[in-house]
Amino acid sequence: MPVIDAHCDTITVLQSQNRSLGKISTQGHLDIPRLKKGRVDVQFFAIFIGPEYYSSPLLYAKEMINLYNSEVIKNYSDIESVNNYDEIIACTEKGKIAAVLTIEGGEALNGNIEQLEEYYAWG
Repeated sequence: MPVIDAHCDTITVLQSQNRSLGKISTQGHLDIPRLKKGRVDVQFFAIFIGPEYYSSPLLYAKEMINLYNSEVIKNYSDIESVNNYDEIIACTEKGKIAAVLTIEGGEALNGNIEQLEEYYAWG
């Protein structure tokens, strides 16, 4: 049976902790070495827009999406970004961690439901 963790705030805090997803750390929810140790197959990474970013949620969300993409690229031998079930299966069959990017809450929409289409296009 696959091990799936449906939520972590790691991407949101990586920048403030000045660390990389690929290096083991005692800070934050997780990193790749701890995911491997826990035999996690699929990890959902949430972007949370806190009140301090309510004035520019789109800008902050883009920044976090770019950080997520950068970390996945840097650690591509261990993790891949996926968008659907078939990609999850293909990724895990290669022995990699399947990473799913999510946005927690509706603040990132900034009152504009059409923003969903743009976020979808960004992964």
